[in-house]
Amino acid sequence: MKTEDRNFLGEKSLHAGRKTLRPVEARPCSVEWRVYRCGCQGATAVRWGCERVDCRECRGSVSKRRAAAAWERFQHRPRGSAVVYTVFTVPPRLRARMKIPGNWDELRRRAWAMLKRKFGALYGCEASHPFGENPKRDGFHPHLNFLWVPGPQGSPFVDVARLRAAWASLLDTGLAVDVYSQYSREVGKIRHWARYVTRPWCGFSWWCGNVKWYGPRAFINRKSDDGETWKCETCKTEYKYLGKIEGLSGFLYERCRDYFGVEIGKIIDRGKFAGNLAGSG
Repeated sequence: MKTEDRNFLGEKSLHAGRKTLRPVEARPCSVEWRVYRCGCQGATAVRWGCERVDCRECRGSVSKRRAAAAWERFQHRPRGSAVVYTVFTVPPRLRARMKIPGNWDELRRRAWAMLKRKFGALYGCEASHPFGENPKRDGFHPHLNFLWVPGPQGSPFVDVARLRAAWASLLDTGLAVDVYSQYSREVGKIRHWARYVTRPWCGFSWWCGNVKWYGPRAFINRKSDDGETWKCETCKTEYKYLGKIEGLSGFLYERCRDYFGVEIGKIIDRGKFAGNLAGSG
């Protein structure tokens, strides 16, 4: 790495160590109900929240939609190819500098460039996690989580020693670094990774950012999110959108009869729609 390229990890960013990574309090969730009709008896009312990534009430729905989007894109990978799950962690001495979102964004960009150049990555996504499995014990523990598909010149089997050396070289540090890499062609495993990696961190979207996609196959045409393309899990017919009802659920049944002339048969969360695509495996 050239000397001028080290600025984002250099002395100028040391002041970040005096800052604390604090969550941002989310605005109150705004709720509406979207009413659909399928082949079942009665209509289906879907709770449609604000869907902001920092909203704790919508966390489950956002998580399922993110996982569904990732899984859909990975279904378009070349026939027979695997998905690779790679994690890069940052040594404790460098973590304070990573509290600056700009530093972290630059590190993410360079990590993908390294995977593409040295390991043959074709396309993939990254979702950053600010903490590990035990936040109270470990504190700020930033790590990059990549799900990627190797191209014709790449291999799903990644030499971890070579990966560790490349990551240490990118960080330009003599410190010990920790990496993880595993690959799979199993549908259940890939879906599990998609759910785990893309899950939202409520209050920390200002640092995590959105799920980042890289490569030519990352921007395929996705299904509509409005519910009209989703199928009922019970009768297997497509939902037909009738309209929406705003406000809390107190007058939901009465308003549904008045507005659409049908009774509500079931109430589900928006994430249930995405769950049909994300699967449960």
